[in-house]
Amino acid sequence: MRSRRIARLPAFLAARAVDAGWTRGSSSFSRFVVLGWYRTGSNLLLSLLNSDPAVVAYSEVFSPRGLFWGNHTYAPRRSGDALLRRRHEDAAAFLDEAVFRPHPRRVHAVGFKLFYPQLVVRPVAGLGAALAALPGLRVIHLRRRNLLRVLVSNRIAKRTGQMAATTPGAAEEALRRAGSLRLDPQECATYFTLLEERAAACAAMFPAEAVLDLLYEDLVARRDEELARVRGFLGLLPFATTTPLVKQITRPMSDLVVNLPELREHFRGTRWEGFFES
Repeated sequence: MRSRRIARLPAFLAARAVDAGWTRGSSSFSRFVVLGWYRTGSNLLLSLLNSDPAVVAYSEVFSPRGLFWGNHTYAPRRSGDALLRRRHEDAAAFLDEAVFRPHPRRVHAVGFKLFYPQLVVRPVAGLGAALAALPGLRVIHLRRRNLLRVLVSNRIAKRTGQMAATTPGAAEEALRRAGSLRLDPQECATYFTLLEERAAACAAMFPAEAVLDLLYEDLVARRDEELARVRGFLGLLPFATTTPLVKQITRPMSDLVVNLPELREHFRGTRWEGFFES
């Protein structure tokens, strides 16, 4: 009888009831990681996934800057310094006790996003082994085809401090505050090479059958189709996902990068020349 009453509670109260031990939760959900680089669409993807009550998509729980849960409905009650110390002491225990702990039975998939540096540059000790030991872990490898747009988006985000926008006006205001950019060709080449190498190194850490490749451009252009692929990969039933987020950069690259013609000429004939097309 109690479990039926819990099932009717709002999500936040149901989560608190499980965490407090008032009712038994379930651990029979899909476990996943959204793997990628900064400014490649992870906020959009997590927002879409979190719009489904059957999904809990946490944010950067392995950021060197701290614990960022993102999904505050299901974030563990104990999320301060003690939990941060637990993460550094034992990554496997942290995953088991905080991230993939029992959730209400309405939840069928639980995961978080993980950026390349958090896995191969400054990882929490034992994180790679802990992820490898998780049975059935699914990895959504989110990338962006045009790496120039990744670089530009990162630059704008650093200048403005704005990581996401929910109105076109807010997005346009951020672009106004960011101003125009001038990019050094060698810096671009170094950045592109770094992203390619990090993507390959991180993807290789997981079995090929456990990885779903997802391109940001495809997610934007064919959202329903691409989300159906993601949801099928996670073993979820169809659901009409939504998001309050809007596209942040709507201006052409020629309006944002003042030396785009110079860069286009510099990279002509390279594998990256398509990044600089109008």
